[in-house]
Amino acid sequence: MKRVLIIAMAALLFANTPAMLAQGTDNLHVFGYFQAHFNSSVPKEGKATNTFNLQQLNLFFNKELSSNFNAFVNFELSQSYSSQRSWGYFNLDEAWVKYSPSQALNIQAGMLIPTFNHLNTMKNKTPLLPYVFRPLVYESSISALLDFPAYLPERAFLQVFGTLPVSGASVEYAIHLGNSESSYIAQSVSGIFVPGTDTTTFKEVGGRVGVRWSGVRLGVSATLDRDKQATLMLGNLPRTRVGVDVGLNLGAWALDGEFIHVNDRMNEQQQGTLTAISSFNPLVGTSLEKTFYCANLTYDISDAFYTYGGYSYLDDKSNNLLAKGLSSYTLGGGYRPIETVVVKTQWAYYKLEDNPFFTVEQNSYYVAVSILF
Repeated sequence: MKRVLIIAMAALLFANTPAMLAQGTDNLHVFGYFQAHFNSSVPKEGKATNTFNLQQLNLFFNKELSSNFNAFVNFELSQSYSSQRSWGYFNLDEAWVKYSPSQALNIQAGMLIPTFNHLNTMKNKTPLLPYVFRPLVYESSISALLDFPAYLPERAFLQVFGTLPVSGASVEYAIHLGNSESSYIAQSVSGIFVPGTDTTTFKEVGGRVGVRWSGVRLGVSATLDRDKQATLMLGNLPRTRVGVDVGLNLGAWALDGEFIHVNDRMNEQQQGTLTAISSFNPLVGTSLEKTFYCANLTYDISDAFYTYGGYSYLDDKSNNLLAKGLSSYTLGGGYRPIETVVVKTQWAYYKLEDNPFFTVEQNSYYVAVSILF
């Protein structure tokens, strides 16, 4: 089936073997993908909008340095990027070298997207995703509106991972180490710090353990780091993220789901400070817990056509605007005229649950094309 073929092809690309579609000389391969879309948003209250947008473009450089060493660079541009017009953003998302003596042992060093659940390393691979607008914490176009780094590790600089065959199944593992979250990174020259420097001594550590067997995928992820809560006068709090991802493939059906829970550990004095602040600030909650979960069911009508439906939810107990949760329901479908082109459609309904301050309820309609080149 075309979906299986595309995933297999992408596995080759992103495992950093030479890309069949890429062109290059002297073993340097240049390839990428982009997704352009039209969006019509109709809020229950407020102004409706219609807009075209180049949602995302990723450009990759890949070079096989030897039989065991490979170098990889990933540039990402979003939201019809233009520095002249202050549109979108331009990121160096990844730049790393990988040493792979065997399938069971791979060592990455440099800047990379850490393994956490299934979607964290898949979120920017738009041609492989059935939907246009991704589950809430994975949608980069709204990253300025929601605190995504609280739910997901942003980047790591060292990762060890591999796959081991065990009794007919494949056991996967990954361990990664990186800087603190972005709020601790110097954004401008300040004292002894230059931009991009971690201003702390503590680091983020995390990983994932998973298993695949006969169309079933199950994984458990976790990270340990610190959460900067200076605005709430709580200091640097130890933070734990725990994630679970599941996948099930049964013929033409594919089910994917994820769960993330985030918890900041406060002592009695810090909890008292938060409670006192929330008593006179109606926007501040009495807990720092956060939860996200999503599920998506895809059905391949034929080799070329598919349809899907999904749900995603997040809440943030520290922010009373999000304390009761933001929900998203979605339906859509797609068409693959060739293996490297996907035309997508999507309807999504968003609602901010039981928000006492203002109403957020919106229907959005999307049409998009994803190109792998």
